[in-house]
Amino acid sequence: MPKECAFCPHEGKLSAEHVVSDWMKSLFPGKKLFTRRNRAGQIISQTIQEEIDWTAKVVCEKCNNTWMSNIESQHAKPAMTALMIGKKNVPIPQASAHSIALFAFKTAVVLDHTQRKREPFFSRRVRHAFRQHLDIPRTLHMWMAGFASRTSVHFHTGYYKGTLPPSNPLEMYICTCGIGHFVFQVVAQKQIGFTGFYPRTGFEKLAVPLWPRVWPQFVWPAANVLRTLKDFDAFSERWKDVFPSR
Repeated sequence: MPKECAFCPHEGKLSAEHVVSDWMKSLFPGKKLFTRRNRAGQIISQTIQEEIDWTAKVVCEKCNNTWMSNIESQHAKPAMTALMIGKKNVPIPQASAHSIALFAFKTAVVLDHTQRKREPFFSRRVRHAFRQHLDIPRTLHMWMAGFASRTSVHFHTGYYKGTLPPSNPLEMYICTCGIGHFVFQVVAQKQIGFTGFYPRTGFEKLAVPLWPRVWPQFVWPAANVLRTLKDFDAFSERWKDVFPSR
């Protein structure tokens, strides 16, 4: 059965998209702890590797080698390199925040599409609009945080579904990625009606808004950072307590 590209109508053979980009590998010499988690937050693999080489066959070759490649070279690499290697006193204007958000959303869609047993969280209309115009959904929010570790690579995706008072259905997809000293978190939601909701407390002084707006005159990093893998796990799962039943 042919598979469709995550970002366009192409069906058939799909290209291997690097989840950890080639240009990132040279930034982190030596052994790296590589962790993947399933939808429930459970570790499904954890290895120590000399080389990070995880690819996902969810996009076509044309998308991979054109506009997606441009996001890497023209946006992610210039905006994220200093943050990942741990430089300090780095101003992050809105243009840089937007560049990071493009990479973060692309990564969130790619990781979502590795979950073959479920329907993609984002609609075809949203995914195709991103390919055509680099439009990021308005209902999506992103945060970023510093990470004390430099040799670790962590990916955590979570899916939550329930009802908020009085009777508003809500679905959420949370994608948290840590590469070097930089962590970004993508929070996507689907809900009928509007109900305000908030994550687990405790991260207010280190979770910096990235999208749709970064803090004015924000200088990287924030005063507080994630220091351990336990901190990263707690940050990744901070939206689990949104639903009263949890």
